[in-house]
Amino acid sequence: MEKMLTVIVLIGALVGCGGNNNTEKEQPLPPVMKPSGVSIETEHGNIIVNWEAHKGLSYDLYISTDKNFDFENYNSFENSEWIKNVSSPYRYTPQNLKEVYFIRLVAVDGERESEASEIEEVVARYEPNGAVVLDLADRLIWARCGIGQSWNELDNTCEGDLTLMTHVDAMKYLIATEGGWRLPTRDELMGLVYCPTGVPSYFLTEVEESCDSSDKDDWKIYEPVFPMVGSYSVYRTSTRWHVQGVNQLFFRQVGFLDGNSNISANEPVAVAVRLVKDNS
Repeated sequence: MEKMLTVIVLIGALVGCGGNNNTEKEQPLPPVMKPSGVSIETEHGNIIVNWEAHKGLSYDLYISTDKNFDFENYNSFENSEWIKNVSSPYRYTPQNLKEVYFIRLVAVDGERESEASEIEEVVARYEPNGAVVLDLADRLIWARCGIGQSWNELDNTCEGDLTLMTHVDAMKYLIATEGGWRLPTRDELMGLVYCPTGVPSYFLTEVEESCDSSDKDDWKIYEPVFPMVGSYSVYRTSTRWHVQGVNQLFFRQVGFLDGNSNISANEPVAVAVRLVKDNS
């Protein structure tokens, strides 16, 4: 009896020490498939996110107004949201149309997550319609090209040369133009200034500001909507600037190479003109 117990204990010890060579090692799971086919579009001020959904995976959306946001620490970045278990297409309504939004998508399999998709940048405020664009943020309709240029629908761009105008020239042009078009005020035109290399990218909201980028080769306007063709960057506004003791007529201008809206020019200095009208 004592010998039998000894044999049983010995066998148990061998099994406990891994004596069974048939035990297979657990194989690591493959990584969760990164979201693919991600595309962004806008419609009536909404952001619509599309992607290729795969069976067995759910998807989480991370959205922020900070270009460099990290989805793993999303809540430490400005205006960031984590939206769980979304389906394609997903429609998101921005709280502020004057913000630039950055979007990343993550696939989820149980407690495991995929690598995040590439950051997608989107501006929801503009609704282009051929040669004009509706600005939903300011409720204005803008000409996509400056006076002297024409809209090329096939290439989605402006073509031709800008016509530089004095204030008197612009007024004569408007008298002969139908459709309610007018010169923009300084505040209205300044609202188009977009700083693409800022961190984050942003639209100006104060006339005292200008883009903080030193790169003078980038146009300071949202070029997918307003293609800047030509080399002239200063545009006319209807806002007068009064200089005490000076008997000359000055008007504020906006520069789209540095985003400066504190430019003033006296008549008869000729600059470029982009027309606007109220969305009525």
